[in-house]
Amino acid sequence: MFLCLKDPTAPPSNRLARSPHIAEMIDLYSQVRNLGALPDGGALLDQRADYYAYFRIFGGVEAEVRFRQTQQR
Repeated sequence: MFLCLKDPTAPPSNRLARSPHIAEMIDLYSQVRNLGALPDGGALLDQRADYYAYFRIFGGVEAEVRFRQTQQR
């Protein structure tokens, strides 16, 4: 995901093409962030465990990207 965030105009790498589940989770995470709504009913801890785990990872990667971008300026 870090490489995807590095260049937002680049197409998905072959690794994502070989892992459609990961690509679907990244897409779902993006939709959740853009729409401000969770995929399942209820609060955060009512979501599926895999959603919660992937979203934590993706959020951490986004934070790292933002941190690195501010350090380069």
